[in-house]
Amino acid sequence: MKDFVLKLLSEEEFIHEDYTKYSEKGGVVGISLYSPCELLKKLLKFYHCNNEKGIVKENLIISLHKFMLMKHVCSQLGNPYNYYDASQVLILLSKSEVSFDWKSTIVYKISDFRHSKRMNIGNAFLSMLNNFKQLTSNRKLPKYVSLSFNNEIVISFNETLQNAEPEEGWENIFKDCSSPPYGMQDASKETQNLIEYLYGNNSEHYSWNHYLQNGDETWSRYWCTGMEFWGCHAMTSYNYDKEVFIVASASTSD
Repeated sequence: MKDFVLKLLSEEEFIHEDYTKYSEKGGVVGISLYSPCELLKKLLKFYHCNNEKGIVKENLIISLHKFMLMKHVCSQLGNPYNYYDASQVLILLSKSEVSFDWKSTIVYKISDFRHSKRMNIGNAFLSMLNNFKQLTSNRKLPKYVSLSFNNEIVISFNETLQNAEPEEGWENIFKDCSSPPYGMQDASKETQNLIEYLYGNNSEHYSWNHYLQNGDETWSRYWCTGMEFWGCHAMTSYNYDKEVFIVASASTSD
């Protein structure tokens, strides 16, 4: 249990020859890999092997995927391998709502976050299951999370993110993002190799495309670029053979 609280997961930098070629050809899909702790691996394997059903299992699995997506977005906004502390996160509280709006030149100010709480990553995940309600007596107080342990990289845990019900099933994010604003060379061979390498034949997938924005507002400035016109894409997966979470996303503009 100590392993779960202190190190729920570890982040791996994704390095692969085909991914390098894909990026050099203009590919815009960002990828993060997260390896869960041994306790979490056993729990996921139990649910999968026994074909467990029910709302508890469903809520836990979706919440894990949501947490990985949030973590991935924080990584995409910074360089986690320079300052990232995988065991700690920041929970930030503010008296006013901080808007992430792609039309705004200033999305938020650090001074907006006057109160913060340092928390182990496992405890942060458990707190997220309860929408961070236990952190304040005022349940309407906006909650913000920095999963990179950097208060300049902030996620607004708003209603869109809280109430997200992603669609389960495979979605070829590489195909969906094959025509970025600046164009790209044909990378069908590389993407096919990446799909086979990353996902194999024993993975569970969730698409988050409908829960990345609400009108002109979103829960992270990471999505603001794609919201201009091109679009935002995100898929989370768990490969049961490799025992690793895979998060793929894209948000870009001209």
